[in-house]
Amino acid sequence: MKRTATHLLMIMLLVSPMSVGAKNVPLRYTRRLPPVDRVELQKVQPSELGIKAVEAVKILEGREAAAVAALWRTQNFRSSSADCHQPPFAIKFYSHGKLLLYASLCWECDNIDFPEPGNLGSQGFRGSSRKGQELLNMLRKSFP
Repeated sequence: MKRTATHLLMIMLLVSPMSVGAKNVPLRYTRRLPPVDRVELQKVQPSELGIKAVEAVKILEGREAAAVAALWRTQNFRSSSADCHQPPFAIKFYSHGKLLLYASLCWECDNIDFPEPGNLGSQGFRGSSRKGQELLNMLRKSFP
């Protein structure tokens, strides 16, 4: 009996953190991201817990920014997964000078971390999908 209780407790402890991390980020930061007039693309150096440093930045405005936001909205978002940042990229979305969203993305584990606004946590996405690969290719081309 004690062995079964111990096993159940161990399973609960292992599963519990996954459930907490699996919280979906509100739609206003994913599929319903408001209109955007500026986007900051970042090539980042990952650390064990997030971003260690920003290595390069590219600013897009107007139609280019709107196109990136449109591509962002088409991603297939899902529950969370690990957060290892391979390849390491991040995106900031702005509207009228105000930061709407800061997201760091990982195609190795299909995860997006949302440090801003207010540390929303993380959200999974299908990085291997056609739209996920389109976003990755756009970021790679931005930092040759």
